[in-house]
Amino acid sequence: MEGAGLIVDQYVRPRFAAYVGRLFEAIVADLFELFNQHGALPFVYTRLGSWWHRGEEIDIVCLREGQSKILFCECTWQDGVDGHRVLEELRAKAPHVSWQNGKREEHFCIATRTFSRRPMEDDRVSCYDLDDLTRVVADCRKGGFSA
Repeated sequence: MEGAGLIVDQYVRPRFAAYVGRLFEAIVADLFELFNQHGALPFVYTRLGSWWHRGEEIDIVCLREGQSKILFCECTWQDGVDGHRVLEELRAKAPHVSWQNGKREEHFCIATRTFSRRPMEDDRVSCYDLDDLTRVVADCRKGGFSA
């Protein structure tokens, strides 16, 4: 059994967080589909995807074509996330996304396990920890939002 422990220590543990992080991004994207159907996001989007360019990445980008609305979302599978820092990084990346620049209405979102500091939320900034995601899913299933 000593060899199994070595494999876990050398190959599984170092990659586990990155693996779960990619799954978390996919889960949040799936949840956004539910949220979109129930009007639980800042706007009803018409396209969802991700963005990357020269080593920079935004996990989820939602577009409302025809209304020039865009939502940038960072997903992090971590505890104690500094939401202020993540929001500033997301805002710095946003201008690099070439879509309706100068004409678009920008929204920002952070999804994580837990926050150490949450940025001020308003109609342009949304933050979801696991409890928030669970609550919004429950509200959608109960019909708590309307599109």
